[in-house]
Amino acid sequence: MSQWLQHLVAGAKYGSVSDATIQGYLRSASQIETVWQQLDEKVDDLLLGGMAPWEAHASMGYALAYVRACRLDVIFAQELLKASAVNKETGAGKIARLTYNQALALCEHIEPYLEESLKASANPQVARRLPLDFGPHITDQQGVSSVHVQGCMLAAEAAKSWTEGVLAKYELAMNAAKLLIPQVVTDHIKKMHAGIELGNFHLRTGVDLIGQLSQGQTTEALAIKAEGMLWEAMEGFYQTIQLVAMPGAFGIAARKQTAIPAREEVNLPREREHEQESHGRRPLPPSLPTPPRRTPEQNALDLLGDITAVSQNQEERQKPSPGDVLEGIVSKTEAPPKKTEHSVEETMDLLSDIMGKQEEKHE
Repeated sequence: MSQWLQHLVAGAKYGSVSDATIQGYLRSASQIETVWQQLDEKVDDLLLGGMAPWEAHASMGYALAYVRACRLDVIFAQELLKASAVNKETGAGKIARLTYNQALALCEHIEPYLEESLKASANPQVARRLPLDFGPHITDQQGVSSVHVQGCMLAAEAAKSWTEGVLAKYELAMNAAKLLIPQVVTDHIKKMHAGIELGNFHLRTGVDLIGQLSQGQTTEALAIKAEGMLWEAMEGFYQTIQLVAMPGAFGIAARKQTAIPAREEVNLPREREHEQESHGRRPLPPSLPTPPRRTPEQNALDLLGDITAVSQNQEERQKPSPGDVLEGIVSKTEAPPKKTEHSVEETMDLLSDIMGKQEEKHE
């Protein structure tokens, strides 16, 4: 198929636009190197002043994070345009619509990130939100071309190289100091190496999928999968290169990546509490109050009342019924039943004995 026909087919499927706007943004990125060099000089001045290397780098940590993130945005846009130019997908001076939108979204970060870097270098004590997110990630319902995926691969490989170089320079500065390196700095370097390894895993997976693209043994779904893996690799390198000079910052990055909290507390208005109870767990019934502890005198009085009640019941049972009285009068042979009586003195003696036993048991 001729190049003219290839350009026609690609333009009809993915659309094509001029790359002049992106080229203009990339020209404005020439200041990145100047800003980065100024920050390195400030770090060197702090080192000459006797500051520990981890403290000197951390003092410029926010400024370095912004300029390094800006650098990776520019790298990604440059590699997208380079892949499009090499493969001549849509003709000279034109790129696919998806490539244009993605490069433009990243290039719009150049000016604000450089500005924040300069502000942070002038006021290093002011805390800022880190790490910055890579993106936005632009997708297209029409799918993704193999040229766009190859551009993403080149960008991820370049980002990996830059991140490894920045980390190596940081380690060299730490080891050059004739001071004991704090454990938090050592742990921080290990975590950054782990972040690069994870990004490299995503990169290698995406490269393997791209190998199938070049062999023509792929589907649209496979191309989208490859582009997604390469994007994850860029996210890993993008986060790591920002946090190189900031030991302890990985804890903030880990909390930020938590998309769905394991448990979320919701305070409902008072008028809606009954709605929550009707659909969820109802509150437990109130517990019964614990009765007060009884004294030995109260137990003795209760026992005396029980004895009196038993005596009265016995008297009631021993009273003759009307039939028995009539029979006794007729027969004149049966005497009236004997009545059990308790004197006041016997009752008081019994009460004293009970109270004495209760006091001994209480003691």
